[in-house]
Parts: sequence; structure tokens; C-alpha cells
Amino acid sequence: MWRACNIENQHFMAAIVGREGSGKSLTGLKIAESADPTFNASRVMFEPKAFLERLREWKAAGETKGKLVVADEAGVGLGVRTWYQKDQILFNQVLQVIRDENMGIIFTLPRLSELDSQARGRLHAFLEMKDKEDGEWADVKWLNWDPTRDERDKVYRHYPEMKINGYTRKVKALRLTPPSEDLVKNYEKRKEAFQDQLYQDAIDEMDENEEQTMSPSEVADDIAESGVKDYVSIHGGNKTKYIDAELIEMDYDLSARNAKKVKKLLDRDDDISL
Repeated sequence: MWRACNIENQHFMAAIVGREGSGKSLTGLKIAESADPTFNASRVMFEPKAFLERLREWKAAGETKGKLVVADEAGVGLGVRTWYQKDQILFNQVLQVIRDENMGIIFTLPRLSELDSQARGRLHAFLEMKDKEDGEWADVKWLNWDPTRDERDKVYRHYPEMKINGYTRKVKALRLTPPSEDLVKNYEKRKEAFQDQLYQDAIDEMDENEEQTMSPSEVADDIAESGVKDYVSIHGGNKTKYIDAELIEMDYDLSARNAKKVKKLLDRDDDISL
């Protein structure tokens, strides 16, 4: 994995599968930090939109080549299929950056079938969780993945090999220790925050369906006509003025999600000055 991204001028894609609680997420983190000493929790992708923005920032700063990222289904809660289908275009853009920048990406998911077929066709390795002892070790089967590039549409799978006492041996299982404590702590913190937002968005959407209110565009028009001064706050750090979505949320009885939409509409209105 490290050699492909840093020596051979290639990208690398791997998938780790296993049932819930099998340890696939922590195994993904362990492999990532082992192959990339700069890996940290900010390079775990829970959904593609925000992550694509981060990728572009890293690319502009020259911080992508040879780096690893983890696409983690554990943070989604509703299952990878949800955002793989909903945000397919964004997901493909993420993969394009991964390929262009010679990065590595590790997917964690319950079943390989939940990964987009195009992504499956580009995999270099398939890993399956076999056993674990919490806090001690995890056993994983690693198969190198070699799909054909012709009409046969076939995938060749073979165990990696290494020299032991002068003899070539197939490596049929790997036993990995847990990732570093700081990495796990920061990962869990990010995952919890994402799950909380995911659940809140679901609640907001249900509330919106139950009670009809003004649409975000209608609220934005109303505020623009009456003036935004009642919805302007001052940033505590840099002292700059900004449109406060929380004030809009309270006054118009909107969900946090829709209040943010109103703020975005007002922010891009060239006729509004703070």
C-alpha cells in the first residue's frame, strides 16, 4: 500500500468487510496509520460532500500525494448504501481525486455488494474480518484483488506472499494490534458528532413533514425585504459580523437545517450588506 502510493506513482484502494462490531473500522484506522504516519482522524470520510471539500483544500496545499483516507460506514448509521446512492456523483469525484493524487483509500462496510460496482472494479485488496479480542488484537484475511480489464469481467484473488527463512510463504491471515489511543479517541469524537447531526437532520425532516412552515427561500425574501439587522451577530473571535442562523431559527420557528439554508441564501445576496 505505501509502496504503491509513494514509490510506484499509483493509487491504492482496499475494502474491509465484516459484520457490525467485528472491528473493521478500527482495523481500517490501524492499517491507515501504519502505512501513512501522517494519518489522523480528519481523514476519515463519513459522507462525501464535506470530505470532497476537505480533499480539495488538501490538494491545493500539496497535502494529498501518498496520503491515506478511510471511508467509514460506521459513522453513517443508516448504512453506506444510503449515501453511495444519494451522493454518487460526489462519491465519484472523491475517487477521482484519490486516483489523480496517488492516494490510498480504505472502505469499511458490512458487505462488498454495498460498494459501488465501479469502485469494486478498481479495488487492489479485499480484507475480511475473522476474529478479535477487544483492546488486544484483530485477525483479518487479506486477498490481493486483480480484476480483468476485458469482457470476461472476472476477478482473480490471491494471498499476498513474503519470504520467511528463504522460502516464499502465503500470508493467509494478519493479526493487528489496535490503532493508537489518540487516533481512536479523535475518531470516536468525530463519529459521534456526525451521528448526532445525522439523527438531528432526520428529526428535522420528520418535523418539517408534520408542520408546514415558510420555505427557506420565502423566509430569506422576508428578511431581505425587512432588513437583516435583527439577524446580525458579531463573531467572538475575529469580531466580524455575520448572519446568525440561530436567530432566524428562533424567530421563524425553523429547523436548524432550514435556518442554515436561509443564511446561505442571504449570504449570497449581493444586495445585502452587514
